Formats: sequence, structure tokens, C-alpha cells
Amino acid sequence: MKFRCAVIGCGRIGCGFDDNSTIIRTHAGSYYTNPHTKLVSFCDVDISKLEKYGKKYRVPSLYTSSSEMFKNENIDCVSICTLVDTHLELVRLAAKNYVKAIFLEKPMSNSLTNAQKIIQICKKHKIKLAVDHQRRFNPFYQSIRKFLEQKKLGTIQLVNVYYGSGIANTGSHIFDVLRLFFGEVFSIQSQLLKKNTINPSDPNFDLIIKFANGNAKKILSIDIPSGLNPDTGEPYSPCIEADYTITFCLPKRGLLEKPAKDYAGKLYLGDIGIPHEVFEKLGWDIPKVFEKESIIKM
Repeated sequence: MKFRCAVIGCGRIGCGFDDNSTIIRTHAGSYYTNPHTKLVSFCDVDISKLEKYGKKYRVPSLYTSSSEMFKNENIDCVSICTLVDTHLELVRLAAKNYVKAIFLEKPMSNSLTNAQKIIQICKKHKIKLAVDHQRRFNPFYQSIRKFLEQKKLGTIQLVNVYYGSGIANTGSHIFDVLRLFFGEVFSIQSQLLKKNTINPSDPNFDLIIKFANGNAKKILSIDIPSGLNPDTGEPYSPCIEADYTITFCLPKRGLLEKPAKDYAGKLYLGDIGIPHEVFEKLGWDIPKVFEKESIIKM
């Protein structure tokens, strides 16, 4: 079985970067050469691009309307490679048409509010969402992450990073790679640079980023540390390393597994008011642990 894939936006990253390249650098090229995907449709307002890349990739279904494309094509996965202001509406449209996966170009959206809306839409419709921060999948960066996890350099105290050409398009790659290496961000301070980019809508900033795992303050995880598998206790990357974790009603199985010990910290169980009769009706033999205290140390 091959996944039916489409590309909205046949510009540089959608199709054009492969014109004079010996390696695959575009969404279209990736779908076209991958044995598990079938490139079935292009959508763009520029008819000349549609004709050019439709011929190159042997894609007969070409559209200037994304609504018509979703209506006529049974699409499993769509790449959205258009201007950032269009991302939210195109994600909504894809969700209404039962797309299973969305590959979204960065920057993800034009505001934090709209980015959160995109995430919620995909969660609601159980859509796999990926933003094109592809460096985290590169073996070179993966090898650095594994090296850092071995702590052969000791405790990382300070990292200097330099970038150019705008915080949204270039800087967003830096942020994702840093999260891959050091975990989730705790806080950011920023200052707009006076000497800036040629694109006023994508400026450069000087930033100070503090990471949760390297923060001097104590970290309390609610229910389970972000990035920790609740069933197996295996950490994903990144994963919060909490000092304390309070889980509710009954402990998650994964918190009791050996891999979780380095991430959950000191473990506590909290009462959220579920009557003990509920467990009895379910036939669960659960001790009355909250008779004296509402929070207990495990």
C-alpha cells in the first residue's frame, strides 16, 4: 500500500529546489522517490509552475484551488508549502477532508495563537502533524544528541549559537536543534538587532534561552513528565527531567518502570476526589490510601 500524497505550493521548497540539484531537497521529490508514497496531485495559483512540475513528476491532477483538490482527490498526506498566513486555513480544510497526515512548512504559523489552533485541529481529527524542521532527523545531529546524552562533556553550562537570514525561516531550525540537544525551553529573553535582514517581516534577534533541564529552579511535573511514555516509562527526545512528579488517583504504570527514575524525580500520588466505591464497582482491589492525607509520597 502506498500513501497518496499532494503538495500545495510548488515554489522552491515544494518543487523548485530540485531543479538544479543532485540530491532531493523538496517535498515533491521526496514523495516521488519514496517507495511508500505516491505523488498524486499539485496545487498552486501559478499555472506555469503546475504545468512544469506536473510534467516533471508525471502528476496529471493539477489544481489552482485547494478546495477542489481535496474534493476530487483521496489524499492521505498533504504538504503545505505556501505563505505562512495561509497555513491555518489550509490545515482546517485538510482536516475537513479527512487527511491523515500534514507536512507543514516552517515557520509553523504567523502567531502563537494560530500555531496552537493548528495543533488542536490536528489533535481533534487525529492527524499526524510534522513541521519541516528536518535537521533533527539528520544522522549528524542525531550523533551529537547521543554524544551529549552520554555526558562525556560533563554538565553543559553555556552554548553560543549564530544564525542569519531571519528568526522565522532560519532561526526556527536553530530552536528545534537546540530542543533536540537540550530538551524543552524554560524561558527566552530577546532583543531586536539593529542591523537586520533584507526581509523586514523576518528579522533577526539576539536571544538568551534557558532550558528546563538546566534551570536552577525545581521542576514539578503534573501527572507525568512531558516526553515520558506513560505505559513503558521510556523517555522520548526531548523529555523533561523533573525533580518531583505528582500523579493523580492511581500511578501511571510507566512511572514505576526503571527507565522513568531519571526523569520523574521524587514521586507523589494525589487525590482528585474519586470515591473509593468507583473502584469497588469496577472490581479493583485498591487500598484506601487517601484516608489520612490527600497527597502521599510513593
